[in-house]
Amino acid sequence: MMIKEFLAAALLAALFIGAVANIRALDSLRVSIVLMIDEAEHAAGADDPDAAARAAEDAARLWENSDAYTHIVLRHSVIEDVSDKLGELAKAAYAGNSGEVIGAAKNARSRMESVVEIERVKMGSIF
Repeated sequence: MMIKEFLAAALLAALFIGAVANIRALDSLRVSIVLMIDEAEHAAGADDPDAAARAAEDAARLWENSDAYTHIVLRHSVIEDVSDKLGELAKAAYAGNSGEVIGAAKNARSRMESVVEIERVKMGSIF
């Protein structure tokens, strides 16, 4: 009988470890992308549209390259929404409009922050 309880405890531990690893991976992705968003916003504020466009494109590319992982752990609507926000940022950066870049950066950053917050385990989601 103790074997069943041990296996159940091991399974619960593995699920918990997997959940923590997933949250850390998403947070790492979020930090990287938000840094690129901040870089695009700063470059636009410094009147450097080429640097803003590169940073925005890098953020969108990193998000797209994480597609295999994000499609497993996130809802499709979340993935599309983040992609749209990063696309709007890149579009504004390529247009060279610093005001639009700053607004698009704010929207993209807010959406990226909410992705990890949605996935974070809270006591209310357990009980």
